[in-house]
Amino acid sequence: MLQTDAAPVLSVQSADCFDDFLGRADELGFTDVVVPWPRAQGPFSAPRWVVDRITADVLPRWRTSGDD
Repeated sequence: MLQTDAAPVLSVQSADCFDDFLGRADELGFTDVVVPWPRAQGPFSAPRWVVDRITADVLPRWRTSGDD
C-alpha cells in the first residue's frame, strides 16, 4: 500500500499527475494507493473538478478486477 500524501508533489493536483503516480506505483509493485481527499485550502488543496476528472477518466483505466 502506498500513501501519496508524503510525496513532494500533491498527487491530485491534476489528472495527469495522478495518472503518473499510479503508473509509478504500479511499476514498483504497489497494488493499493491511499490518497488524501483534496481540501479547499492548505497543503492538500485541489479543485473539485480535478477529482471529478480523476474519477471519470483515470481510475477506470487503473482499476483491477478479480473477474479476469
